[in-house]
Amino acid sequence: MLIFNIGHLHPDFVMQSQGASAALLTGASSFFEFTSAFESQRLPGAAAAARKAAQIFDQAALSFRRLAGLLEAMPSAGNWTRDVEPGLAASQVGLSIDDPVVQVLIGIILDGKIHEVFLQGALDIGEFSGRLRDFASRVEGGNVVLDDEYRMGHELLRSWSILMTQGQYVSSVCYLAATVRI
Repeated sequence: MLIFNIGHLHPDFVMQSQGASAALLTGASSFFEFTSAFESQRLPGAAAAARKAAQIFDQAALSFRRLAGLLEAMPSAGNWTRDVEPGLAASQVGLSIDDPVVQVLIGIILDGKIHEVFLQGALDIGEFSGRLRDFASRVEGGNVVLDDEYRMGHELLRSWSILMTQGQYVSSVCYLAATVRI
């Protein structure tokens, strides 16, 4: 489990965590189909891949919302993750503790609200999905201005990078919290 890993925190979370992570990574596959088609200026193929990715990401967002609910119902998870040293968690996955994305996560986790991290992740994935759908609609509707589409493509790549940073850091925090408890 590489992304937003909470399976190590409690055995009941393993399947849900694996399913959410798998949906996110399956969506990534379609997202990279989109970027490949877009880079090759195959706009109809890019639009189809963007729609496919958006559908998968919608499922991932739903899975992360469910995980947030499970975590909220188990306050001890927030306590376990709060006890993880932030710098160690960042270094385990090659991130800087000074990264603004990591800093936001640290603040939430130190408040003992790991469930809010998963809820925010669900919201971010949902927004990402919506932006993919917007891209597909523009292209399918013939409303193509390549400068705008390139800007959108770069924004989507940046958003993907942020999602992966969030996932790596949270996965590291959850793993470290679990190893301390074992």
